[in-house]
Amino acid sequence: MQKNITIVFQRIATKKDIDIQQEGEKIASRAKELANSIVTKHKLDMKIVDAEVLLDLQKVYISFICDDRVDFRDLVKELAQNLKLKIELKQIGARDHAQLIGGIGACGQECCCIRFLNDFDKVSIKMAKNQNLSLNPTKISGVCSRLMCCLAYENDVYTEINQRMPKLGANVGTPNGEGIVHYNNILKEKVTVKFEGDGPRFMEFDLSEVKFAGSINKAEDKHNCGQCKTRDESSQAKEATAKNNTLNNNKFKYNHKENKFQKNASPNVDKESSVQSIKAEARKINDNLDAKQIEGKDASGHEKAKHNNKKYHNKFKRKKPRG
Repeated sequence: MQKNITIVFQRIATKKDIDIQQEGEKIASRAKELANSIVTKHKLDMKIVDAEVLLDLQKVYISFICDDRVDFRDLVKELAQNLKLKIELKQIGARDHAQLIGGIGACGQECCCIRFLNDFDKVSIKMAKNQNLSLNPTKISGVCSRLMCCLAYENDVYTEINQRMPKLGANVGTPNGEGIVHYNNILKEKVTVKFEGDGPRFMEFDLSEVKFAGSINKAEDKHNCGQCKTRDESSQAKEATAKNNTLNNNKFKYNHKENKFQKNASPNVDKESSVQSIKAEARKINDNLDAKQIEGKDASGHEKAKHNNKKYHNKFKRKKPRG
């Protein structure tokens, strides 16, 4: 997606600013030459693309491209020692490389990334298939040796029209009879149909004249003959019987669960009396526990260290070490 960039002019450049800029350009060109010599010296698998120095003349930005990871610590050390400035290396992709260098595309115009593109959208080979383009890499690749960015410009329109067009080799109905789809002209929305008979014949029709499965004109394709009516009625009857069967199965399951619950429950038990009996039992258990805790304490209220249970006592008993 293209972003709107706002540029704010603070003031007109003075002679001092122009001198600083020229000096920065000299430092940048020197840094680029020095970086290339160090890369060849250490045989690093990388390519120096550009060097840039800001107006404060304190830091050098060097951009490079490489396929794999590279250890460039020696490069940074030598550059810092020779230039006496801070060095920052930045890896860029093939598209950014083409944007910096520039070039002429297959259309004969300057590359889009130089003229107006700020961000690079995702481009896939499926976009070329949707537009019926040749899948030859030399024809659909740009200056950067990647898929051309312009493939994404009209992809949405092509995908929308392709959804309404019949597939190649599909049987379709036309005013001249049934035939097989031979070619789709997506931009004109026309279909070339092959008819077989005495000899193969090819005729071109508008998309509105072609009837096929899954088309928008499917509702118009229905005709009021007896066979279609009987088919519709039979399908509706099948759907109704299937719904009734599912409802009956659900009722049977519910009744089965209800009967099972009634069998397990005792008939003469009242719910309130059962709840009260459970509460009474819980109170008895709590009273017994309180009584046991009181018995285990002496007059001062401290717990007695007694273990009447032998298993509990033996469990925590330490074993004597062997002599």
